[in-house]
Amino acid sequence: MAQKRSFSRRDSFQSDTYRNKATGPRESSTGDPSQVPAPVYSGPILAGAHHLNIDNSKFTSIQTQYVTVNNPSDVGGGPLEGLENQVLVCPSPSPHFTGREDILGQLSDIFSPPVVTLYSPKEEELAKFVRNHVKWYGSLIIINGKSANDLTEDVAKNLKEPESLVVDTILVIENMDPTLRISDYLPPWMNVPALITGTRMEITEGEYGRISFHLPDDTNQMGREQLKNSLKEILQVKQDIVTLVAAGGTGKTQAVLKFIARNVLRFTNVWFFDASSEAMLVENFKELGRALKTSGDVATIRRFLTTMKRNWICIFDNADDPKLLQVLLGKYLPVGRHGGIIVTSRLREAMQLASSPHCNVLFGDLDEGSAIKLLLKHAHKETSGDNLKLAGKIVNALECQALAVCTAGAYIHAKSTCSLDTYYLDFKEKSKKTLKHKMTGESYPWTVYNAFMLSFEQLSGPAKLLLQICSCLHPTAIPVEMFQNAFNYGFTEDYFHETEKEIMGRGKMNEIINWLGKENDLLEIIDELGTFSLVSYNVDHEHPTLSHHAVIHSCAYETISLRDNIVPAVTLILSSGTPVGHSEHDYALRRKLLIHVSHISMDDLEHLPMEGQTRVARIFYESGYWTQAEKLQKKVLSSRTELVGEHHPSTLTSMINLAVIYKARGKTEQAEKLQETVLFLQKELLGEHHPDTLTSMNYLAGTYQARGKTEQAEKLQETVLSLQKELLGEHHPNTLVSMSDLALTYQARKKTEQAEKLQETVLSLQKKLLGDHHPHTLTSMNNLASTYKARGKTEQAEKLQETVLSLRKELLGEYHPNTLISMNNLALTYKARGKTEQAEKLQETVLSLQKELLGEHHHDTLSSMNNLAATYQARGKAEQAEELLETVLSLRKELLGEHHPHTLISMGNLASTYHDLGKTEQAENLQKMVLSLHKEILGEHHPDTLTSMNILAWMYQAHGKSMQAEKLHDEVLSLQKEQVGEHPSTQLP
Repeated sequence: MAQKRSFSRRDSFQSDTYRNKATGPRESSTGDPSQVPAPVYSGPILAGAHHLNIDNSKFTSIQTQYVTVNNPSDVGGGPLEGLENQVLVCPSPSPHFTGREDILGQLSDIFSPPVVTLYSPKEEELAKFVRNHVKWYGSLIIINGKSANDLTEDVAKNLKEPESLVVDTILVIENMDPTLRISDYLPPWMNVPALITGTRMEITEGEYGRISFHLPDDTNQMGREQLKNSLKEILQVKQDIVTLVAAGGTGKTQAVLKFIARNVLRFTNVWFFDASSEAMLVENFKELGRALKTSGDVATIRRFLTTMKRNWICIFDNADDPKLLQVLLGKYLPVGRHGGIIVTSRLREAMQLASSPHCNVLFGDLDEGSAIKLLLKHAHKETSGDNLKLAGKIVNALECQALAVCTAGAYIHAKSTCSLDTYYLDFKEKSKKTLKHKMTGESYPWTVYNAFMLSFEQLSGPAKLLLQICSCLHPTAIPVEMFQNAFNYGFTEDYFHETEKEIMGRGKMNEIINWLGKENDLLEIIDELGTFSLVSYNVDHEHPTLSHHAVIHSCAYETISLRDNIVPAVTLILSSGTPVGHSEHDYALRRKLLIHVSHISMDDLEHLPMEGQTRVARIFYESGYWTQAEKLQKKVLSSRTELVGEHHPSTLTSMINLAVIYKARGKTEQAEKLQETVLFLQKELLGEHHPDTLTSMNYLAGTYQARGKTEQAEKLQETVLSLQKELLGEHHPNTLVSMSDLALTYQARKKTEQAEKLQETVLSLQKKLLGDHHPHTLTSMNNLASTYKARGKTEQAEKLQETVLSLRKELLGEYHPNTLISMNNLALTYKARGKTEQAEKLQETVLSLQKELLGEHHHDTLSSMNNLAATYQARGKAEQAEELLETVLSLRKELLGEHHPHTLISMGNLASTYHDLGKTEQAENLQKMVLSLHKEILGEHHPDTLTSMNILAWMYQAHGKSMQAEKLHDEVLSLQKEQVGEHPSTQLP
């Protein structure tokens, strides 16, 4: 039932510059005391202070301390190497941050250590109680607070430096004089729970008395025991998980960053995790793991943090994915007894993560006062009475929207001739014009557009132009490298055929390249836009990107007066900035460009020059958008045939590319015809022994195999291999690719022993010539494992696939497509070996990653959904399998059509699941449809057709229709006899 990816040569797109290159071997895939006086709570515990003074009391923290990680059980020990403080660094808050003092106060109160006072008129009884009962698991530091001299001497003696504190220290200040200010004596890094004792009743009043107890008489042993338990409950170190839940754009993250900036000395370590996606969160954990020199898996790093007995804090920002939120607590948050956690989210469900109700921090939009302060900060204006009044008018006109307020302030500051009063006058005047644009809806208030326009008009010409260009693309993650490619070595004269010289947008494209790429510095232009808060520059390792708010995106687009001119020019820049190479870097960049080519209309894409259409078609093809790819590539082929003739090399390249798309779409007959034409012409023009001819022969053989013509595929591949050995030598990379292809055909023809021998030869040679870690070597190991599995050597297959997966994770990363293929193949082997629980977990991981990285509609994602459904069915989860298979079938019908082989596989799998669920009529009807379509498309002798007949016969038998089952079985046997030797029978057990 499971469908696996099995292809040895990646059918790759070719350009005129990179034509007919070998692309490597194909991948085979796939407590409350009752007698003790209740504690008196008069407010937050010493809330809001940095230095534990009486007026504004709280402790600050231990300065940064380091702990060893070699032994996770000893994480309270000596210093780390400091690398952990160089990763996941908490960003600084905006210098213009204002307001939110209530939020900052809440956070400060939550993360302040508890302070408890204990009163008794008997000094000796207090001292005896403390020494006998306040020593649960940590260490006591006892300071005499009877006088200023005593405090000074004891602090100097016992609190020399942060490192003098051991894990779970409790500070006891005995006989405290309530007239003294503790903060005048304690070092600023002191950040531990404190117990203050005294013999004067004033100790239980005011700031000191927020949590206070009276020591019961020594005859009241039960009362003392309950007091001991209460103190233990309050003073022992606990972990707080805080959630900040609010709508997007309300400043949750900035509030957290401001809190950290104000209180950085409180924490031994601060780590900032990007929780916007599970993939990003996993990568953050791996980055921290590398710095800690510990295992890279999330579970190990999380376990390390939970056992790290320090006052660290982890921030999980933008946890807005509902699915990730469901697993965040159990899988990622380092829940334990130490440290602290802050989670920001737009989802109200995130409140459930909070360790207690008071740890839920809620807030809404800016209030008028904060908005006024924000505006004046951005405008660099003083808070005089007149300014406050003018600023109030502006922010009210802007409805206190943070983005609009920031932009207005930036404009006032940037324009020397503008003041608060002139800005307001300009604002009111220009609003009449800006209302003409379609910005009156709820999503795009006119006030935002007006504020945008006032800033936009202060930009330099190049900055305006770049922002307009970006507005023609998708607002998210525009690769800067795409612009750099286009500006430095984009389409020159040679890329345009004579008939394309006057193509729409070409002149504007050249103007843009000259202005932005030659006469000005692109990064300086980006910096200018950033100054006005119009774009964000995101550093994503190899591919820095630009993003901007959807409102800004729409506003900028409205500023384009001649869209018929600039949109074609932007389309040309996009296509010319698309790389044509085969490196993983190039592949990753093309993946990032998908959302941008999808944002442009197909009509605009079809007006690109032929080379531009080819490059965009390749983006669509590699992302599984085959319908769009086919449409563009057919147009390219038609144009080239008409302009340069059928025999021109560029025309042959277009034929090859279109054939590759046909094959991907299941149009194998059309692919075969086109490839046969290409091969015929190449033999005539280049000769039978030319490398391009041999490559085309190999492509054609792959199509023969896809069409069930395995004997023809085998013969053609044997011819190719023989010629390559003769012309190139046995050790040439192309020869090894052909050997690998032939081995897969042997496997398809059930010649598994021959396949195994050939693959072992290929693997041995590749290890020798390329090394154990080369991508082609890993592909060969994967293919050999597939053959081992086919031959029943599942233990060997499992070991080899685990090796491949481990190496690919190390070399390519967990999210690389080939790594996901290896995970999928290993899961299938687990399933074959009866390890269905392991298979299910691995397949669910693969599917989750592919949905995020490739999208739900990608063919690899659909194959993984199909495979996971098979595992669900094997584990008796038929209803889950049914739901998943119905989704797959619906998407494949929509994307591929009813006649595509993958659609037929999904129909057959769903029919079997219906049968398992007792839906006999639905099962039979669907299987009949599968059989009918197989006969129509492949013919009645094709192995897949015979398999469909056997499955239907088996269903008839299981449903009590013995005569129909027998008749169908006889028909299968008759057809197999006619085709014996070429198409071995494939029957269900």
